[in-house]
Amino acid sequence: MSPSSPAWTVLGALLAAGAVAVLLRRSRHGDAAYRWFAAAALAWGAAFVAQLAAVGSVTPDAIQLSLTDLLALVGLPPFAIGMFRLAPPGRVPGGIARLTDGCLMSLGIFGIAWVAILRAAYGATAVGAGSFAVDLIHPLADLLALGVTLSVALRAGRVALAPYLAMAAFTLGDLFAVQARAVNLHAGGWAQTAWLLAICLLGAAGLMPDQPQTAAAGTGRGGIQAPAGEPDTGAAGAVSR
Repeated sequence: MSPSSPAWTVLGALLAAGAVAVLLRRSRHGDAAYRWFAAAALAWGAAFVAQLAAVGSVTPDAIQLSLTDLLALVGLPPFAIGMFRLAPPGRVPGGIARLTDGCLMSLGIFGIAWVAILRAAYGATAVGAGSFAVDLIHPLADLLALGVTLSVALRAGRVALAPYLAMAAFTLGDLFAVQARAVNLHAGGWAQTAWLLAICLLGAAGLMPDQPQTAAAGTGRGGIQAPAGEPDTGAAGAVSR
């Protein structure tokens, strides 16, 4: 199927609508994070649909921050808020260190992407560094979101796996899109496939089971858990006196 075929747009609209419906249904159970994920899925779906109206190549006399990029950027704040709402409340030791690790991870991913994808695209465009940097705003913002939300994804556990992988797939699609636009007039099949995968993964987050609530399970009086193998002797002691 041609990357510019309207079938991609129809498929993206259907998948985005399904993801939004699933996430909103999950949010009605009291999970506010999924309402934010639904907003992100809506923005991503709108960006995917709008891409046919914003096709173009990277040229020296054109600013490549298209409507598609702007809509996708709008989806980053609600995604980040949703990830923070998934994490359990309270601060944990080493939070700053994990944030630093996430930012370093994003920097490392960009270095790998530059060698594997972007360097050849930059050479193919024959434009100045400033013009090419404009086209990198969107993937760089994605990488920043990946780095900032890494620590909360680790705190949230399994429930954050699907949305975090969705952000990773969306970032990969944006990197492929920069490469494709450097030599063609469209984002390309690989980029669109990654974007559709991101929408599906974000919608699948609404189907994940709830995180098991183990904080209150097996606790004795005062909310303090009795050691394994030792019975709670508080009541027995009261009877014997």
